[in-house]
Amino acid sequence: MTPGGAPSPRGLASIVLGLLVLEEHVPGAGLLGRAVAVTVGLSVLLHGVSAVVLADRYGRWIERTTARGTELREGTPVPEAAHRRVTAR
Repeated sequence: MTPGGAPSPRGLASIVLGLLVLEEHVPGAGLLGRAVAVTVGLSVLLHGVSAVVLADRYGRWIERTTARGTELREGTPVPEAAHRRVTAR
């Protein structure tokens, strides 16, 4: 999963491949289904484990860099987004 909770490209591709194989009744679909499940499961696990470590590392880098007075893009103010009114058709 990506930080926003969406599936990663690898996980999404595995899911789509698995669904295509299931629809076509390909021989060995059970094995492929297990491989897809393991791939997606490991992807979720590794993204979850690495997210905390990498976020901490990034946070320490930001603190060190801004303490030296370096201007970063991360500190640039973002203009307010224009609000659009969405109407049902």
